[in-house]
Amino acid sequence: MGFVDLFRPKYRHSDVRVRLEAVRALTSDEADILATVARTDKDPGVRRVAIEKLDEAEVLAEIARRDADNALRGLASSRAAGMWVSSACQDDDEQLAEAALQGLLSLGDQRALAEVANRAAIRAIRQQATDELKDPRALAELARATSSPEVRQAAVARIEDLEVLRAVAVDSSAKELGLLAVERLGGREVLEQVAQKAKTKAVRQRARPKPRKDAEMYCADARTRQHEHDRKCDQPDKKHPLPHASILTRPSRPHNRIGSVLPAALPLLIKAQ
Repeated sequence: MGFVDLFRPKYRHSDVRVRLEAVRALTSDEADILATVARTDKDPGVRRVAIEKLDEAEVLAEIARRDADNALRGLASSRAAGMWVSSACQDDDEQLAEAALQGLLSLGDQRALAEVANRAAIRAIRQQATDELKDPRALAELARATSSPEVRQAAVARIEDLEVLRAVAVDSSAKELGLLAVERLGGREVLEQVAQKAKTKAVRQRARPKPRKDAEMYCADARTRQHEHDRKCDQPDKKHPLPHASILTRPSRPHNRIGSVLPAALPLLIKAQ
């Protein structure tokens, strides 16, 4: 311990162990000291304890943007997001909810936005959070969590990442969600994977090739070929023209003598009766 330490508060002591114990003893009423320690202490362990005690989302968001330690940035960001989500989802104060949503937007936490889009009590906040979703994984989270068919359909419709869509189709235990994802997938290889691995039977069946449609296409091709054949047959053959109409309409000659006599003998036979 140095001579100067005698005149310093313990949270500024030169010995990291003393500082750590001093920060652990701080309460939420000493938020200013906690914020100072979280911003300036040289030891990541001391800063972590201060961050874990802070309950001011704005300060935490600032630390999340500036701290040199990646793990501490993630911790501060997570705590700030949790506080803002809670404020955005309450229904007592719309201004507080709007401010919390703006904080989340500045933080850039798409998963937290998806939670607000699903849970917020105020409809305008839900809608605004939904509109701000850009990350395909966050949209998938919203599609899984929501109980609204309309929100689910809209969220899946905005997912452009085929790998995320494939994961939704395979992993979802909700038939409706899996079917929505399959409808947006293309490519035989991807559909074969879904047909083999999807949790729900309906999704597996939808991902399989459709033999009925293939058969219909075959029948349509056959009808087209037959129509073309009939059209060609109806056209006159210039090399072998058809016989003259007079020949076609000429009465045929009797094939035998009975056939030539019968018309003349018929009245006599009737009279004899």
